[in-house]
Amino acid sequence: GSYVDPRRDQALRQPGSPAVVHAGRTVTFAELEADSNRIARRLAGLGAKPGERVGLLCPRSADYVVAVIGILKTGAAAVPFDPVNPDSRLAQMIADSAPLAVLGTDALRDRVPGGIPRLIIDGDDWARESSEPLAVALTADTISHLIYTSGSTGEPKAVLERHGAIVNLVHWIEGAYGVRPGDRASWVSTPGFALQIMEWMPY
Repeated sequence: GSYVDPRRDQALRQPGSPAVVHAGRTVTFAELEADSNRIARRLAGLGAKPGERVGLLCPRSADYVVAVIGILKTGAAAVPFDPVNPDSRLAQMIADSAPLAVLGTDALRDRVPGGIPRLIIDGDDWARESSEPLAVALTADTISHLIYTSGSTGEPKAVLERHGAIVNLVHWIEGAYGVRPGDRASWVSTPGFALQIMEWMPY
């Protein structure tokens, strides 16, 4: 199965429970579901679908979580770009991954090279979309992420992650750490680091 299915079920079971808490802002599971559906619909209008890639240039935040889940719901792969990287590194990764669009904050919009559609995650461009879920066929083999290595030995290289691998990771963490509804976890790694998948996605 895909990662988004259990997240949708969680929103039905715990709609008013906090899903993400950051900088004084709390996003409930119902809000996470609705807003990620709106973003998914906006991206689908730009052509997001399985086999495509959508970049994400956003610091660690509630907006980042909403954006990633929205991207995944289209079937496209999320490509996180760490804002701490210099412009030359960002430009290199964006050119290599060839995303059909880049989701980002308004403060970072000028760091996306020209010619690539930009969607402002902390704006309201997507807020007018329907909150109904998209009908997209996702499988365990659907690519979920394209994450770049640090490039410490040369140019950064892209590593593909699949929905099935994330689902397996979530199940393993739930069993290994006894994760239950209401449990919290801290996300401390950078947005472009693969470890972030393990830190927040199982919760």
